[in-house]
Amino acid sequence: MDEIIRQARQGSMAALIQLMNERLADSGIRTRATFDDGLGVLQILCEAETPEQLEQAYLVPRLTSILQELSPRNFRRIRINARITREQQLLWLDEIKREPENQLLWSEDIQLTPPNLWQQMLRRFQDRQSAVNTKQKVDKSLLEKRSRLNPYWKGVGGGVLLCLLVLGGFWSWWRWRSAIEPSARAPLKANSIPEASRVVQNTEPFAEAVRLAEASAANGQTAKTAAEWLDLAAKWQRASDLMQSVAKSDPRYSTARSRAQLYRKNSEMAQQQARRLQ
Repeated sequence: MDEIIRQARQGSMAALIQLMNERLADSGIRTRATFDDGLGVLQILCEAETPEQLEQAYLVPRLTSILQELSPRNFRRIRINARITREQQLLWLDEIKREPENQLLWSEDIQLTPPNLWQQMLRRFQDRQSAVNTKQKVDKSLLEKRSRLNPYWKGVGGGVLLCLLVLGGFWSWWRWRSAIEPSARAPLKANSIPEASRVVQNTEPFAEAVRLAEASAANGQTAKTAAEWLDLAAKWQRASDLMQSVAKSDPRYSTARSRAQLYRKNSEMAQQQARRLQ
């Protein structure tokens, strides 16, 4: 309320109307106000349901007392107008100026007395105190708002930190696992497995030997280094061994024996090529 009074004293029309309505509410009177530039007068319109509520001898002194207490800046000449309540009119001042006898019950001009030096000093002090109180309320409101927000942001910050810690722990565990178990993740290469430990997946040696020979022949078209030729020599030898293992009862036995010799010769040729490149 102190802030509203301070604004009314500084000339705020909205604050002035609010205070007049609050202080006349017990009489059922509503007010409107506007500054009449043409006359240099603050025009106040008082409305009520019955003429008795707007009795001039009662209303003028009371409203004068309210206005004198406030002493709104730049408002000294005031005209008080009274009429029975009507529906809202945005241009009510034009209406009462055009037909005052049909619009108003009565009208009276008053003159406010400027506050003396002591009153001016007192009001300046009150206004400053009101401004300080308003600032303190705003600061307190901001502090309360921040205090309500802080737990939320603390919770969010804690959640983010926890997620980072979990991710960091998982990353460290993954790096540790990668360091101690490289073989568990790396794909196995055929030539990295000792020849003696390989297991032939196909139980039919003739077909497996043919497959291995076809692959070796294809790889022989692109082999360039000694290591590649040595790998081919080992594969040809493996194909030869598989043909050697074909059972005598197999109808392809004689073919297997012939191919075993051929594959062995291919293995020897691959070894010779590897030696030339070393």
